[in-house]
This record gives sequence, C-alpha cells and structure tokens, in this order.
Amino acid sequence: MNAEKKMRDFLAAAADRDSAQTQNGKAAGRVRALLDADSFVELDSQVCPSGENLTRAPLCGDGLLCGYGTIDGRLVFVAAQDPDVYKGSLSRLNTAKFARHILRAKSSGAPFLALLDSAGIRAEEGLSLLSDTADLIWTIKEAREEIMFISLVLGPCPGVQSFIAANSDLVLMAADQGGVFLHGPGVTAAEYDPQMTPADIGGAAVQADRSGLAALVADNEDGLFELTRRLFTYLPDDFSGFADAITVKDGDPNRCDPVLDELAAGLDAGTSADQITAAIFDQDGMIELFAHYGQGLSGGLTTLAGIPLVYMANRQRVMGLAELDKCGKLLQLAERFNYPLISFTDVESFAGGPEAEAKGISRAAAALLAAFGDLSVPRLNVITGAALGSAFLTFNSKATGADMVYAWPTAEIGLLRPDSAVALFKRKALKAAADPQALRQELEATYASKDMGPAEAANLGLIDELIRPSATRPRLYSALQLIGGAL
Repeated sequence: MNAEKKMRDFLAAAADRDSAQTQNGKAAGRVRALLDADSFVELDSQVCPSGENLTRAPLCGDGLLCGYGTIDGRLVFVAAQDPDVYKGSLSRLNTAKFARHILRAKSSGAPFLALLDSAGIRAEEGLSLLSDTADLIWTIKEAREEIMFISLVLGPCPGVQSFIAANSDLVLMAADQGGVFLHGPGVTAAEYDPQMTPADIGGAAVQADRSGLAALVADNEDGLFELTRRLFTYLPDDFSGFADAITVKDGDPNRCDPVLDELAAGLDAGTSADQITAAIFDQDGMIELFAHYGQGLSGGLTTLAGIPLVYMANRQRVMGLAELDKCGKLLQLAERFNYPLISFTDVESFAGGPEAEAKGISRAAAALLAAFGDLSVPRLNVITGAALGSAFLTFNSKATGADMVYAWPTAEIGLLRPDSAVALFKRKALKAAADPQALRQELEATYASKDMGPAEAANLGLIDELIRPSATRPRLYSALQLIGGAL
C-alpha cells in the first residue's frame, strides 16, 4: 500500500473540495458568514449518493452541509441546504445525514441551526423518501426536548420541508428571498390566481404578519445572520436551572425612571407598552419577537439587571385571536428556556362579535388561561392600566399562579367597564331619570372610583402590593431574586 500516494490524493481532493465550496457553494459561504471566523468544522463531507437508480451526477455532501462551530464562542451545530447542489433538495441520504447531526447536537447539549433553501424533495426517490422525512421530523421533535432547534429560511421551504420550520423553536426569515409553503407556490398560483408570486403566498411578510410562523425577519440574509447572532446573546446554553446573568451596559437594579410616574398620571390618555418596557428593562437589552403578528401585544426576550427573561405587554386593551396565539408562543418560550416571565397588564376584554366567536375566541382564551396555569417558571405581573373581567383573570393573574402581582396606583381593576356596569345594573334608574345622560355619567364616575381602584383588589388579595411606577424596576428585580433564590 502506498501511504504517501494516499496522502497526496487526500490532500488534493480536499483542496479541490475547498476550492469548489469557496467558488460555488452557497451553503459554505452562508455558514462562514453566520459563525465565528474559522470556527466551522464540517462532518460527513464525503457522503455521496450512489446506486443503479441514481439519475444525477453524484456530488459529495449530497447538497447538505453539516458540522459544528461557534457563535460568540458558544458551540452550535449547523445543517445548511445548498441550492447550488441538486437545488438543495431532500433525499433519503441527506435526511439521514440531517437527523444524524441533530442527534450529535442533542448529545452535546448544543443548539441546532437549520439553514433552509430547497426546491423540495427528490421525487424520483419515491414514497420511501416520505418515510425518511417523517423520521427527520420526529428526530427534531425528540431533540427539542433537550436542545433548541432554530430555522433560518433563506430561500424556498416547500412541502414537507415546511414541517422542519414549523417544528422549530424559532423561525427567522430573509424578507427578500425566504418562503415557507405547504403547497408549492406554482400549484397554488395556478389554482387561485396566476398573478400571485411566491412572496404573496408564503413569503416573509405572510409568515410574519399573518400566520405568526416567523419570529424575526431581516431585509436580507446578511441582516438575518447579524440578527441571529444578536438573538443568541439572549438564549440559554441549555434548559437546566435558573439562567445565569448576562453582562449588560446598564445593570443597576435600583434604577428608577420618573417617566413611569408621568405615564401613570396620564393613564386617561392610555399607556404606552413600549415606553414602559424601555424604561424598566436594560438599555439595548430587548429583542421583540413576532413583532408584526398580534400587534396588540408586544413581547420577546430581554434582561433586567442582566437576568434574561421573557416579557409581554398589552399594547391594546382588546386581545384578539392573534394576540392570544402570540401570548401562547411567548409562554412556551419561557417554559422551554426556563426563563422568568414578566408581564404588564392593560387589558379590558377579548375580541367580540360573531366573527370572533365563530373563529374560536372562547376556545383560544380558555387555552391561554390553562397555559398560564401550567407554567412552572417564576412569573411577575404589573398592572399598569386596565385589568377587567375575564381578560384580567386570564392574563397572568394571581388566580393563574403568578408569583407576584403589582399594580400602579392609577390602575383600573374590576369586573366590568363603568359604561357596561351602569348599563347592566342601572337600567331602571336610567329609564326613569329626567336626564339619563347626566345620570349615566354620574353613575359611571361613581363606579370607577369605588369599584375599580387597585385598593379594593389589594383588599381581596388579588394583587400583592401597590407600587410607585418609577420604582417598578427595583421591585421586579427584588422579586426575581426572592423567587429565584427559592427555586
């Protein structure tokens, strides 16, 4: 055996492969752009299709680049579909390769990133490929019990491959080229409207604004890689234990912001969820998820004096189906990441009317109530505005198991809005009044002052304490220390 010749052949083949990847391999370029410089280590590079029924020129790697590297020094595993090789299509060979690397990530306890860009499955491989794809999806599902699985959609993600994205913890999309479609966009356009483009059917705007699949969207793939790296600063290394603190610019837990007192005093004009969260959490320490979906609710990942957590805040006082769904997604992230949840309540009701009822608003609200009750992570709630009726009950109340519920002194807490209460309970008096409008205003003012103040809720044990708005941050930090220390 000529060992020297074998060594020369190996080095020559490796050089040819590296040169081909540098010149033509889109997947390789993407992985290099995403991970820390010179950190990527490829595995299974020699996997190559073969056999009598092979209808394509065999290429090593089979259109899927797999390996591991680091993001800011943290270990991650990666599988990147290469649209320059067989159009990134799924095959029996590379689905097994994909699954094998997910299991490696699971064994290492490291997050897994899937870079998706594919024309679909290789139809010539027949029905058996569907079974292999099902095995891949099942591998993802089982691995997610122990590790994070995040999908970056950088091109088409059609058919059964859309199941990969849909089974991820988080989906990130490039607005200029990403698309997720259960049905091929060509088929959909032919059936519904030939003028429809793939972006119209399942592009980033559709999946971020309407379906709620995409948690984050960037203008292009370079922006998406930058966003992914930023996201990783908020993610846990694993799902065990109370999360370690993150180094932040403004870590003073006792910082008070007088703008919160001003916001509370101006409650009659409405509160601003974005101003409230910006004043309380660490500076430059927030990443909003599902920002374009269910816009009546803001939420995402942030830090409080370096403690990573999930937050949510009502932007609108009526929660529709999208807001309920978005809230549920955020609860799932808190539970999976073992992060505390902090919410800011300003809600009066759920969306009403025949359409909302027909679409299952009651079922969705009940499911959210149960989801709050099932949470095992520390939970804090601050009532900054309204907290009325069934919406108050559902949105992280003491009744659902919140560890601490605070209220600002200007909060409005009650069973009904004043106009609804007066209309329901004072109909006879209004009907008999000489000036029904004047009486209605008087009764509503009386109800608001006597029956909707936070003091009554405190007397009943529905809130733990009335707090000065400007002191909200130190109160929340103190509660996190108390609850975290008790875990």
